[in-house]
This record gives sequence, C-alpha cells and structure tokens, in this order.
Amino acid sequence: MFGRIRNKANRLMNNILNQGCEFLSAKALGIEHAEWEALIKTLWWLEHGKLPHTEVENPTFTEFFAYSGTDTPKIDGFNMLVWSSRGEECGTVCCIGGTASHFLGRKITMNHSLFDLFHPYEISNWSKITPVHAAHALRNYLTTGRAQWKKAIKRKT
Repeated sequence: MFGRIRNKANRLMNNILNQGCEFLSAKALGIEHAEWEALIKTLWWLEHGKLPHTEVENPTFTEFFAYSGTDTPKIDGFNMLVWSSRGEECGTVCCIGGTASHFLGRKITMNHSLFDLFHPYEISNWSKITPVHAAHALRNYLTTGRAQWKKAIKRKT
C-alpha cells in the first residue's frame, strides 16, 4: 500500500512540475529543490488523509538519515509534537519535517525559511495540531513563504 501512495504522490509532483503551480519556487523559499518536492509530497499525504492524527506517549525518537533501502520506516501517523517517533509495534509517527525527511531520504535542512513551519510557537499545544491544520500551514508556506499557523488552526476543512 505504501508504494501505491508514494506513486500517487510522485504523479502529483510530475503534474505540478509539468503544469506550473501556485507554489513559490524552491529558490524563492530558500530551500533545496529536493526539499521542495518532499514538502509537496507531504502536503499531498496530509490533504488526502494518508497521515491520521496519532497520540504519542513516551516516544522513541529516530532520525531518518539513519535509514536506507528496506530499513526506511513506514509512516503510520502524524503528530506535530515529534519529528519522528518509532513505536515498537505501531510504525512511525512524524510531524511535517519528519514526513518530508522520509520522502527526502535524509533529514531536511533546517533554515530560517522552514523554522516557523516546523516550530509553530504561536500554538500552545503542538500535539493537538491535526493533519488538516498542518496541511493548511504547509500550503500557506508553499504559496506565501509563511506558515501562518494561527490562520491554519482556525480552518476546519
């Protein structure tokens, strides 16, 4: 199933690149092109309900750049509180940056441009940020360069 979802995300990426899009370019956002693509794939997953909101208790943290080939963890859920948490039985739960790192195959580079997206300090409880909220913030970032978390949290759908 993961392969089919990844293929759909890749087709979305090709459509965006071939038709033009509303998103700012990687250069305009101050990020690498591969990171830009990984964020767009993450947006697709968030907007299509592929990352259910998951509570995380006592997470075991992992780093994606430690994985390669068949060792790459399966992403089973979303929680903005953790970059990447791998449960013993439940797979991996990630935030926006952790999910994008999964698609990238390494940890995404943290820079000023991405800081607000990955660290929504204007929101008091990060674990309550839903995939819908995160999708709105990520779409805001990709179109304006700013996550606008307060605006994203107010949106319901």
